[in-house]
Amino acid sequence: MTDITAIVAAHNDAEFISDCLRSIKAAGAAEIIVVDDASSDNTLATIEALCIPEIRVITLAQNSGPSVARNTGLENASNDLCAMIDADDEIPPDRLDRLKAVMRETDATAVVDDLRAFHNDTGETLWRRLDRVPMDGSRRALTALDMIRYDLGSLKPLLDRSKLGRAGLEYPAAIRRGEDFLFLLSILKGGGKIVATTETAYYLRRRTTGRLTSDRRALYSELLRHQIRFQLSNRLTIAEHLALLRRHLGNFAGLAKSSLKAQRA
Repeated sequence: MTDITAIVAAHNDAEFISDCLRSIKAAGAAEIIVVDDASSDNTLATIEALCIPEIRVITLAQNSGPSVARNTGLENASNDLCAMIDADDEIPPDRLDRLKAVMRETDATAVVDDLRAFHNDTGETLWRRLDRVPMDGSRRALTALDMIRYDLGSLKPLLDRSKLGRAGLEYPAAIRRGEDFLFLLSILKGGGKIVATTETAYYLRRRTTGRLTSDRRALYSELLRHQIRFQLSNRLTIAEHLALLRRHLGNFAGLAKSSLKAQRA
């Protein structure tokens, strides 16, 4: 068992949360905090039926979004090392130990690993996130420009809570979509260190339809607003500003292409 707290933000995740929590248990987490964000389905009953002693459930009185749920988990964790995991995803048994080893060797604020997206129905690997990132062997100390250029906001970190506290960093409470990207970018712009490794991987479940992708126009518009606010309130380099601009243009160009394709079908 490793001295890591796994933090799982859950909202109406009864369908997949059992697989998620079993994988965390198998990875040896000392503590599993599930922050239930006012679910209206059987999420709580599903968790209780697992009878996993490491699980501690915190229930929010009203739906407050993933940032508030994750911050609540961080505030209540018994360990400084905290792994952020989504309630419908899974991790391999060696992941927590490998991330902890990288963190100890590099003195990082956060360690992120490769993200393997798998098809919910077939289990087929659809893509891997760090495939596009030039690595120094199996690791890379990421820069803010890396985070933007290679679109690494979906990576799920192991965090050193003590370093976050000293820097006054937390997930942006008012943001419900795209919060991971801005949080990781805030660590880097605040002088923290994020190390990426391909020594293990996080398993991201991809469904035919999803809560974030069902309305891409609204999603991209919301992301644009939040990222513009971030740019205005942080000192970014010209290269970082330009990379964010290319990110926005790419999102909307992809949306326009998809809309045109749908009209022709």
